Amino acid sequence: MIGTTRILEKQNLLQMSQVLFRCPRMANAFTIDTNAFVLTVNGAGIVNTSGKAQTIDNISGTIEFLGISSAGSTTIINFAQIAGGGFFGLTTFNGASTAGSATITNNGGATISAGSGFAQFMRTSTAGNATIINNGGVASGDSGGLTGFFNTSTAGSATIISNGGNGLGGKTEFLDSSDGGTARAIMNGNGVFDISSLSTAGMGIASIERSGNYFLGSKNLSVGGNNLSTTVSGVIQDGGALTLTGANTYTGTTTVSSGALVVSGSIASVQTVVNSGGFLGGRGTIGGNLGNNGVVAQFNSRASCESRSKL
Repeated sequence: MIGTTRILEKQNLLQMSQVLFRCPRMANAFTIDTNAFVLTVNGAGIVNTSGKAQTIDNISGTIEFLGISSAGSTTIINFAQIAGGGFFGLTTFNGASTAGSATITNNGGATISAGSGFAQFMRTSTAGNATIINNGGVASGDSGGLTGFFNTSTAGSATIISNGGNGLGGKTEFLDSSDGGTARAIMNGNGVFDISSLSTAGMGIASIERSGNYFLGSKNLSVGGNNLSTTVSGVIQDGGALTLTGANTYTGTTTVSSGALVVSGSIASVQTVVNSGGFLGGRGTIGGNLGNNGVVAQFNSRASCESRSKL
């Protein structure tokens, strides 16, 4: 059987317990087009033993994973129709479902009136080991692709990339009591990483890197745990606390302008500057020189102040 495109039609809701791709003799892979309809998977999920990459084009439709279902190794592309606009291509993980090792791309809007691709994780679902890409809007004013974590969901060990665009950048957002797990977050251009809407005091994630905008609000972000050497050249904003664990080997200047930087491992900066309104603490080690116009203290207490390389 030759692989081809299958378009959902005649009904706006299709429910199934499993999507199985198992024919190794297929000359090409299959593509499923949701055609703005709803595809609900509740069971084993998507299983691919064909040896071919399989794709779901979610054009202004909805894909729902329920129960313990998995997206497997599927490629899912979420995007909105250009004509008409106003609709998202939405993939939802609910219950205890998982993104597995899927590749999920949330494309940005192509016109101002059009929506974008959106992946959301609800309840206790997880992004697993997936690769999730949020692309920015095509032109000025266009919305960017979005991944949102809600309830007590987790990013698992996924790699989440939010790319910039000529419009709004792609966005990765954590809300409620969700957590970054051991995921890797990569922001490019005007891509956004946002934990300011968490209902908890903060969360951890294995690593953040590259450019982009990081919004903490009043929340604490703990970074480290995957033994990667990463560089953040973007802007970490608001008044929350960023905690660095492990050996952070970047050598550029570290500047704390507001909020708190807590070092429980080490940083190799040749210069660390704490401006008025900033707080540097922890029991780790900072390299190079320290310029202090704010507060420097051991651990995370603001009660004492010292300006030594050993915190």
